[in-house]
Amino acid sequence: MNRLDLTHKTLSIGSKLTFSDYLSRPEFPIRTIWQNRLGAGVVMNKRALILIDHGSTVAEANELLQQISERMRETPGTDFDFVTHCHMELAEPTISQAFDECVSNGAEEVVVHPYFLAPGRHSTQDIPRMVGEAAASHPGVSYTVSEPLGLHDKIIEVILERARSADLD
Repeated sequence: MNRLDLTHKTLSIGSKLTFSDYLSRPEFPIRTIWQNRLGAGVVMNKRALILIDHGSTVAEANELLQQISERMRETPGTDFDFVTHCHMELAEPTISQAFDECVSNGAEEVVVHPYFLAPGRHSTQDIPRMVGEAAASHPGVSYTVSEPLGLHDKIIEVILERARSADLD
């Protein structure tokens, strides 16, 4: 009978092992984040987040996404070990460059978020295809593409805040 008991930090797989013994055995990899009260950690699967916008020939427009990714990196509790940004076209970093950067920073899982309002062709077809092409050179790294911003109460709040503060002059 297989039993993992984290409360007592023992594992039974035909015989009793301490939790530390279990962690040191390569045939029993744990690929999740776990921290016990004593501070004994488990090997974790590093997760990265890539924010993607369309890209622009206007530098200031491209810098906005960089600022957003920097703020996300500084935000505690994001569940991501690494956050970066890229542009679908017209500017660097490219999707491929961002994916490579995530992997070089140890990411084994990459979540890609299209920083678009609506689920149009770019966010539903082009970006998933381009991310798939970038991921092809990194076998063993999993990835997923999230939904674009879309309809959300927080977006409604931001629109109303901006509309209320607009000058009518």
